[in-house]
Amino acid sequence: MGTFQASDHFQANASDKGFGIKRRLTLDNDGNLRIYSLINSAGLWMIMWQAISQPCQVHEVCGRYAVCIYAPKSKCICTSGYEVKNPSDWSGGCKPAFRESLLNSRVNFVEVPHIDYFGSDFDFKPDITLEACRELCLGDSHCNAFTYKTWGAGRCNVKSELFNGLMSPDFPGSTYIKLPNRMQVSKPSIFNGSSTMCESREAEILVGNMVFPASVEAGYFMISSQFKRFSSGVLKKATNNFREELGQGSSGIVYKGILADDRVMAVKRLGDVFQGQDEFLAEIRTIGEINYMNIVRMWGFCSEGRQRLLVYEYVNNLSLDKHLLNSNFLGWKQRCAVALGTAKGLAYLHNECLEWVIHCDVKPKNILLDGELQPKIADFGLAKLSRRDCPGSEISNTIWLQSGL
Repeated sequence: MGTFQASDHFQANASDKGFGIKRRLTLDNDGNLRIYSLINSAGLWMIMWQAISQPCQVHEVCGRYAVCIYAPKSKCICTSGYEVKNPSDWSGGCKPAFRESLLNSRVNFVEVPHIDYFGSDFDFKPDITLEACRELCLGDSHCNAFTYKTWGAGRCNVKSELFNGLMSPDFPGSTYIKLPNRMQVSKPSIFNGSSTMCESREAEILVGNMVFPASVEAGYFMISSQFKRFSSGVLKKATNNFREELGQGSSGIVYKGILADDRVMAVKRLGDVFQGQDEFLAEIRTIGEINYMNIVRMWGFCSEGRQRLLVYEYVNNLSLDKHLLNSNFLGWKQRCAVALGTAKGLAYLHNECLEWVIHCDVKPKNILLDGELQPKIADFGLAKLSRRDCPGSEISNTIWLQSGL
């Protein structure tokens, strides 16, 4: 049935729960537990549920003295003063780039902002100053680092080891790495190229070449491993000044573009949007959290002045309306699979999202087909972004879809 129940009363459901589907429950080698379903038409196993949605939350995924970051996909880097043991296997973590005996003499601390390490605390002090926390670590040979969190009067975690490192702009503090005094190190270089995040008027923290806005908006920029805020300049360059138009509808025009890392994308330039910044970001946050096989994945957005742009994955077989009249492209078996996949995508939006999303404009033009002819619903959530009403949309959309297929 696609339902998993554990002895501690934990329960999870596959997104395609029901009879007639072959499934398996697998503890994968990255430490995550997943439910897979067999897609007979493609002969592929697809993930329908996983215990940990964010890869960097998996325990010790990057090994000792390493940090997991999203750039935009999850990746591992070594913390200051350390180097990777085996680039092909990050589970081995990082090793010191110095003789460890040097830590018995004069030492210094390198601050790495917005990085937290979970566990391995041998001392904890609430309501303490940063200098007092530093002295705790400095006076103990077992201390390799300490984390100072700016909650209240300050919280100090003194650490003997550094495991489960995670960089997040939402973490209100820093980790201070103990290193030999004579050692000159730089903070981790995360990107080889420039950042694709929008310029912010807020205070900023520079780590390598990556800029994190140090504000409450940070949560919107790192919603998932692929969600980010783009600048209008980056999108203008990627689309060759919005030259190649893919289509247009009531919510705006869609253009094709290619990012610096060669990913092909679709950029929708929204029409008249009169929402304030906070309201727009709140809606984008909801859309950015949606991740399902039959729904087009949003990679990010840009909001500068009154300009609103949404960045999506590019789906190479374009929209369904371009293929319905061509019987050689879609046979009846494929058409039934498209109808079923579209229904599953709508069911996910209506019932399984943390915040329900009503599409309001389901039609063949808003159903895209990927390389395997799997349907992906596009333009979901844009009714609220564009402040459109959709009275009776569910009935009319159902009739539209049935007649189209």
